[in-house]
Amino acid sequence: MKYLAKLIVVLSCSIFLSGYSSVEQLEINYAHNYVDDENVLLDSEIDDLYQGAVAIVEQDLAFASSAIKKDLDEIEEVFLSLGDDISFYYYNIETGFQYGFNSDKAYIGASVGKVFYAYFLYTQDEIENITLTKQERLWVQQVLRTSLDAFSHNLTTHYGVIDYNSWLGEQGIYTLQTPERHFGLPTKLTAGEAASLMDGIYHYFLTKTPNAIEFRENMINNQFPFIVSHSYDVASKTGWLVPQGIRHDVAIVEAPSPYVLVILSQNPKIAQDHLHHFEWLSSLFEDFNNKWFVK
Repeated sequence: MKYLAKLIVVLSCSIFLSGYSSVEQLEINYAHNYVDDENVLLDSEIDDLYQGAVAIVEQDLAFASSAIKKDLDEIEEVFLSLGDDISFYYYNIETGFQYGFNSDKAYIGASVGKVFYAYFLYTQDEIENITLTKQERLWVQQVLRTSLDAFSHNLTTHYGVIDYNSWLGEQGIYTLQTPERHFGLPTKLTAGEAASLMDGIYHYFLTKTPNAIEFRENMINNQFPFIVSHSYDVASKTGWLVPQGIRHDVAIVEAPSPYVLVILSQNPKIAQDHLHHFEWLSSLFEDFNNKWFVK
């Protein structure tokens, strides 16, 4: 089942073509191995074999697609049972399979924007547009690990948000842009935009530059994670505003088939016991990812 899921999201066309190629290769093999006319497959036989292979592939894809949809429907039912004002975005990085729920709904960003500002700073330092000092790196570290607002203000004071907003725009991110600062009440966030940026962060991690290694280490050591895993490392950034009942988390789960998971909530039921609910929701997606994408 899990292998069929991969076929659905990235290889359906390839499967169709590879089915054709396999038949074509079979025809060639017969031509090489049998020289007697009576042993060579007729064109009509080749067509029948080809059509049969395609039919089998299509049946398998339809079955897997239906089964995946059923699993996702069950996850959606869980979210619907919790009430309004909750969104998620799941993105399997290996295959590109993605699925969102209320993914365009905008929420107050809280402290989640701090991780994207850190992403901006690390990459700008990488290309020498800026030079992060040792002190500033410590500020970034504490912002990512403990979400200290004071250090976020220090970074905003030094680097502002004009270049940051331009950088976001280059990546097609618009809701997150703000004229004031990169986190807190002035910011807005959608699950879809957050997932897109987290995918960028994952691929930045893969460069394994000193900045990328430092960035990942800080995110892995988030001291207040909401999205969790009992099996894999999770690089995440949480955000919360108690009076507004906001509980957000954006995460990269480093499973054998890694995935981005974004859960944004301004939901009273979750706010009352957010750690329990986020652990439960995290497990639903981990089980789904393991079932369909982990060998």
